[in-house]
Amino acid sequence: MAAEVSSDWQCTAPARVVNLSHHGIAIEGPGALIELVFPNFNHQVANQRQAIQIRAGLLEGAADLSKPWLDLSCHSAYVKRTGHDRFMIGLSFIDLASETQERLDRFLNGL
Repeated sequence: MAAEVSSDWQCTAPARVVNLSHHGIAIEGPGALIELVFPNFNHQVANQRQAIQIRAGLLEGAADLSKPWLDLSCHSAYVKRTGHDRFMIGLSFIDLASETQERLDRFLNGL
């Protein structure tokens, strides 16, 4: 599924959803995605995580973001290199609006 990640500075990067659950999401993308999620990363202040906004499409196999989608607010949980200039980022949901939670539940339950 296609996704778009945005930061507080209105920068965006494309991503692909590789896992989605009731509690979080895993996305994959190029190095530009890492720069967006972890700008100016400093391991000494790593506990100051910013909120990441993800718009995740719900169309299986879609290469481009299209409706219907979910607007998700997340914190990063982990990052893993999956190839040359490819990374997977795991994120946990901060807070979901009730409408978003219902749409996510329907999608995950196959309704």
